Amino acid sequence: MRLVDNYLEESRRRLKNHAAIVMSCLDKLGLSYITPSGTLFIWADFTPVFRSDPSEEEAKHIFYKMIENKVYIPCNKGFSGDNPRYFRIVYAVPENYLTKAIERFEKFCFRPIKHNVINLHHNKLTWYYINVV
Repeated sequence: MRLVDNYLEESRRRLKNHAAIVMSCLDKLGLSYITPSGTLFIWADFTPVFRSDPSEEEAKHIFYKMIENKVYIPCNKGFSGDNPRYFRIVYAVPENYLTKAIERFEKFCFRPIKHNVINLHHNKLTWYYINVV
């Protein structure tokens, strides 16, 4: 039993640390989230990224723009959710994977402005969202 107890204790410690890494990133980006409690993921509120009221169509657009930039953060529609503003960030991965994913996400959020980009302001973060309409 000691082996199992040690494993569970270490697993909880790692998950708590990984959740803190993700929450720190989201805080830095000015995105709110639902603090996890016994889960392996965080629901992040991407409302500031939307051009207007969050919609499923625009959530899919944001998701595919992230995919193009090698960032996989799915919107909640894929998890039977009904509020398109929430995206699911899984942190139950090795820390080096999580660190790389955070770097890519931050790079995506702060990528250079292109000719067809809308500037969205939220707190101190300027979101660069490519407008394909």
